[in-house]
Amino acid sequence: MELCCDGERVFVARDCRVEGIAKRDLLERGAVAVTWQSEKLPETPGRLVNTRRYLIGVAGSLVIRMDRRSGESVVIDVGNEIKDVTADLREVFLTTPEGIYRVPAERFTEAELFRLPVSDILSRPLVSLQLLGDSLFVAGGSFLYRLTKRGEKLAEKALAGCLKLLVHREGAVAVTEEEVVYLTEDLEVLSSGRYGGVFRKAEHALYSTFLLTDRELSVFGLTGERFAHVEGAHYGSFTEGLNHLYLYDEMEGSLTVTGKKELLGDSYQEV
Repeated sequence: MELCCDGERVFVARDCRVEGIAKRDLLERGAVAVTWQSEKLPETPGRLVNTRRYLIGVAGSLVIRMDRRSGESVVIDVGNEIKDVTADLREVFLTTPEGIYRVPAERFTEAELFRLPVSDILSRPLVSLQLLGDSLFVAGGSFLYRLTKRGEKLAEKALAGCLKLLVHREGAVAVTEEEVVYLTEDLEVLSSGRYGGVFRKAEHALYSTFLLTDRELSVFGLTGERFAHVEGAHYGSFTEGLNHLYLYDEMEGSLTVTGKKELLGDSYQEV
């Protein structure tokens, strides 16, 4: 089960489809109203990201572009397991263990899929990547890298065990097996905080990082301090909206929503 959202819908990937559920109905009435769905897909996407007109999903070695109006899909087989995907309004970047690839969101064809040559000089296996403006942050082997979108290496830093990269307004967020590490654009460490359990998913909002494990849901600030957490969380996935979190409850088998203010309590204004 994977979730992501835009301004109007929460997208849920399951059973070889992606469905768009209206936020307004969910928030106002607790009702799950499906207002969009993709075509039947060859596999269920394990990661989802948005571009200007499309929803991008990855599953195994497949990267899938879904039209957010018609639901039509285009599939490219990269030929190796895709570990992570990120996108801006025009381009999609993805990584396999051995290489970073770029494909235009509009000209989404195998012929347009381009492997960045810089892949050959990075520590491998590559595990995660994330865009911030014109920079591409990449985690591979025991290193973090900052690249340009064209593939020029700008900075690197030794950091072992990175599972997922996110970005904040001025740099990167690296999630390892035990810590959330905040870094500048030049990969200097700003702060860090520890969490418990087996990592499942993380998203970064404007000032805070939401992190889900098999044991808890935690909220970290840029200082590395954990402002709030929910123990015994039985959520399979989540996605972060402007004022709410949308969560998939594994015990109930349903989508739920909670306000950030409700989750953070007295720490809401501080975050």
